[in-house]
Amino acid sequence: MYRLVRDEQRVSEIVTTEEPDYAFHIKSEVERHSEFPEMLVIHVTAEDEEYFEKPSAHLKALHITTLQDGFPDRDYFHLFDVESRDTCDAYYVIYDNKQKIRNVLGTEHLFGDPEAYLVIEDIRVDEECRGLGLALRLIREAMQVFGYWPSTMSILKAYPVDDESNDPTFDDIRSLANYYMSDKNLGFKEIDPINELGWLVALGDAPYYLTEEEAFFSGKPKGKSSG
Repeated sequence: MYRLVRDEQRVSEIVTTEEPDYAFHIKSEVERHSEFPEMLVIHVTAEDEEYFEKPSAHLKALHITTLQDGFPDRDYFHLFDVESRDTCDAYYVIYDNKQKIRNVLGTEHLFGDPEAYLVIEDIRVDEECRGLGLALRLIREAMQVFGYWPSTMSILKAYPVDDESNDPTFDDIRSLANYYMSDKNLGFKEIDPINELGWLVALGDAPYYLTEEEAFFSGKPKGKSSG
């Protein structure tokens, strides 16, 4: 069962699961950055107030518009640098791998380089709620609401973390990257699986109301998941 409510400020959806009997509300909130109003700060959460006191999953992303010819140059570095090391790293990955990204996404044969970027900075899923596809569902929400149309490129790093802040192994990163790429609705591709391990990019697509509803709201790839 799905109930979807959308307005200008908030997106709220109820997603039910079979076992255990959770019913997650998927909520999106967006605000302009306090220092740079041309940048949007996006938070997407999954909550089940009946079972849990706090959101069970959380995603944070930045929407950065450049509207320039070509990938972001040094004039846009401050927008990527202002929030965290992760978004700063995303800038350098884009800057250092422009042609690889073009080749992976095929943009040279379509319309040219992206004019906006959805930088997915952080995804967290509580341990007791992993394996339900919540991470993929939150990414789909962020990309379909804020990262749609082919002029927008989404970028994230598959980098699993645990409660003890242990560094992930090569296999951990490889597994999470494969998990994100397994969802056909997201369309993520690897920039360079050796030199840029874990970094994935995807082009925007049609917005949610033009997609196949079942695939968007409940599509879940086969196999073990971590989110």
